[in-house]
Amino acid sequence: MPEYRECLAHFLLLLWWVSHYKALTPLSLVALWADASKTEEAKIPGTRDGHVYWLDATSVVTRGTNGAQTWLWPSMWRKTSRQLNPPSIQTLSLRDITMTSRAVILDMGPLFLKLSYLTHTSVQIFRRNVWYTSVCGVDKKQRGFHVGLALEFGEFVIAFLSNDMVFQPLWTESKEKLPQSPPDVYTDYADFLTAVATWIQKRASGQNTRNGIACQVVREANETWSGIGVYTVCELFFDAGLSPFLTEAEVFDSPSRTA
Repeated sequence: MPEYRECLAHFLLLLWWVSHYKALTPLSLVALWADASKTEEAKIPGTRDGHVYWLDATSVVTRGTNGAQTWLWPSMWRKTSRQLNPPSIQTLSLRDITMTSRAVILDMGPLFLKLSYLTHTSVQIFRRNVWYTSVCGVDKKQRGFHVGLALEFGEFVIAFLSNDMVFQPLWTESKEKLPQSPPDVYTDYADFLTAVATWIQKRASGQNTRNGIACQVVREANETWSGIGVYTVCELFFDAGLSPFLTEAEVFDSPSRTA
């Protein structure tokens, strides 16, 4: 899982870009781009040379964790035998950007795109001419990164770049249909504290001896301590004046250490 600071940094970059360029350039979606995986290159024309390609309504490419992969192209707008003339993605327009501790959410008008970073994914914004010459014209081995998913808007391209293609796109027809995220420590502090208290009580009343290292336990409990990775957890314990080698029971059975 990504560190909270990574998600926040990506969000602030996108928020700055939208606020700065919204009045200067159309934010209507022009195209979706992606790199093919090694196995997909045999099936997708024009990708054997390692170049990024244009997605279309017939695309069946998915990304995400094993057993829970989702479509790069909006599944509800795919061309199928039951939907021969799906809506065009060029009717989508970027209206707003929000974030969770694991993902960024793009309000695209009729649809919403939630992109979960998962492991090694970052955001880069390119001018259109740079995109076509320096990214589209260079194979992925030479450029040293993969284009997980890129959205072309007028004179700019928002690209989610990945080291290992492990990220999760999710398109929905409303924000309410997106999976609920854990309470955010900054924007939903009261509910976050409630979730932490519930987690502590549940762990204390279970069969677990709670002799595991507290740092590791917190990192693994990402449904409560969302956005806390190997770097953040070390800083949390340092700021709290706690040894990173304390056990779960030694930390959370002590009110002062927990606080």
